[in-house]
Amino acid sequence: IGHNQFNWDERTRQLYDVSKNKYSGSLEEWIHILHPDDRERCNLELSQAIKGLVSFDSEFRTVRRNGDICHIRTSAAVIRNQANRAEKIIGVNQDITREKQMIMSSKLSELIIHGSEDASISKNLEGIVTSWNRGAEKIFLYSAEEMVGNSMFNL
Repeated sequence: IGHNQFNWDERTRQLYDVSKNKYSGSLEEWIHILHPDDRERCNLELSQAIKGLVSFDSEFRTVRRNGDICHIRTSAAVIRNQANRAEKIIGVNQDITREKQMIMSSKLSELIIHGSEDASISKNLEGIVTSWNRGAEKIFLYSAEEMVGNSMFNL
């Protein structure tokens, strides 16, 4: 921390898509790897963690050399000396890109289904309605509030 340097292992360099020869480990270089929309927030969060105001638990995006976006979740602890001065940060970084893509895909599917004029109804194994879109409301003349949580046999 005193030298504003990150000391990464090979796996972390792979996660951030940097080579040992081309990445010095500086804080400034790390900030530059981040997605432009996440840089200011992450720099502030890290500064606050170093000051002891918060822990450094964050999610952010990085931009790979080929332009792909990688979502990373990091959790880090600031190690302090006897004078309570930050000396090290020890943390774990996790690639959550696939998780984020699945969430986005699920949200998109939900928007398509709920906006459809066709009836889209979901039920569990007991026949209890778990979702009811606008198309189902128009076709069956029951609102989602009336059907969700009730048996399909009410139709």
